[in-house]
Amino acid sequence: MKSWQVTKPNSVELTERESITPKPYEVKVKIMRAALSVSDALIFDGKIKNISYPVTIGRQAVGIVAETGGDVKFVARGNRVALDPYLVCKECNGCRNNCDSCDTLRVAGVSAEGFLSDFVTVNQGAVKKLPENISDSDALFVEQTAIVSKVMCKLGLKKGNHIVIAGASVIGLIAAQSAIWHQLVPIVVDSRAENLKLAEKLGVYYCIDSSQLTVKTRIKTLTGGRMADALIYCASASIGMSHNLQSFLDCVTIGGKVILTGFCGTNPNIKVDLATAFERQLTISSVNNGADYLTEAINMLVNKSVAVGSLVTKEVDFECVGEVIKEMISEPERYYKVAVRF
Repeated sequence: MKSWQVTKPNSVELTERESITPKPYEVKVKIMRAALSVSDALIFDGKIKNISYPVTIGRQAVGIVAETGGDVKFVARGNRVALDPYLVCKECNGCRNNCDSCDTLRVAGVSAEGFLSDFVTVNQGAVKKLPENISDSDALFVEQTAIVSKVMCKLGLKKGNHIVIAGASVIGLIAAQSAIWHQLVPIVVDSRAENLKLAEKLGVYYCIDSSQLTVKTRIKTLTGGRMADALIYCASASIGMSHNLQSFLDCVTIGGKVILTGFCGTNPNIKVDLATAFERQLTISSVNNGADYLTEAINMLVNKSVAVGSLVTKEVDFECVGEVIKEMISEPERYYKVAVRF
């Protein structure tokens, strides 16, 4: 069994490991497509705290069930599946309410073994059967679409509400499309012209270049002086914004909602003075996973509620992962997601 492991910061190796026979409730999956994303690049670069090296990277993957344990009931050999990156205990108070609130939540490729291997063995609950009319490449976006689904559920906005999306990252662009599907009015803010052009191609009418325009003034104009009903701040997209989270709080109407999402482990721009939130009576919350929302995400992708094909920056063969992850560090603004072929 071959796996890509980050053995220490700035060191990635293709390793040979022994094949694992699935236990009674486990399935063995032959990986057909996997993804390299922002978190993988940051782990390689040593920018994420509390990583236990070596770690097999890759938190998004699609494959074919190759073998099942004797007590597996929900999938069969030959099923095409997406892998759930979230490992939950199912015993804590958080899990008794919702598995997305697990006290000991671990994430594949970050705090648990990832999926950038030719074969992986996981619990049967960690695979989601895929319909025929969703491509392998589109299915690599199940996790991020699930995160967006959870964000939208938390916001609970009404038709016609304005929502500022700070950062035209993968999550930001999926969120903008989801907002349109929910009949909201998204306003995407970023300083990267290419990202904003892509947002426009995906159907976003209001795009603000934060390097050229005064964001607050423009949002005030677009909303008729009322300001936005909500803000989604995509923390992992800070590279594309000249404004930090604090500066966006004034763009939200009094009594509005703010959600911090994305991957914020290295983002210095998420510190806020809560006095502003208190004065404006803002509700601030966060979403750092999409556990319990993966099935909804698959349904959105199948029905083309969001289009993700243009968010694959590059496709590479499995053997080339070591080269491309270095490119992702040296030219971070070029990359949304890299699809890895097996």
